[in-house]
Amino acid sequence: MTQPDLSCPLRALLAQQPPAEPSPRRLDISASGQPPRLLHKLDGAADLLSISKTKLYGLLRTDAIPSLMLGGQRYIAHEDLVTFVDQLRAEAGPWTA
Repeated sequence: MTQPDLSCPLRALLAQQPPAEPSPRRLDISASGQPPRLLHKLDGAADLLSISKTKLYGLLRTDAIPSLMLGGQRYIAHEDLVTFVDQLRAEAGPWTA
């Protein structure tokens, strides 16, 4: 195994640190090869969660899912949808037979 070139201070610093693990929050690539949208309109967010728009409006009213207004239109960040589902899974606990 060859030794890294440590003549550069940055290389020396990087050589000391373990390789970074991928972020668990990185955006997954869809089947089309494109990353998901960063912001979703409410109807798209409801489709992604497989719930009705009425249920989504209730979740927004109780601040279970944060949203933002942009140009008179309400949006939900993709990351907030992922966080919401993660919280639901954590609260549900493991499945038992």
